[in-house]
Amino acid sequence: MFSAPGLEVQIDEDMFFADVSGVRPSQQLVIEFTLPEVTDIRWMMRRVD
Repeated sequence: MFSAPGLEVQIDEDMFFADVSGVRPSQQLVIEFTLPEVTDIRWMMRRVD
């Protein structure tokens, strides 16, 4: 589980170009924030079994 307390985390579509078999669809985590209001981003990743 990925979280960034106080900020919204989204999963966006992406393309992965470094695969030896060629370009493939992927996903990326996106944290949106506004400068200069947010100067630090604290995030955590936890294993969920």
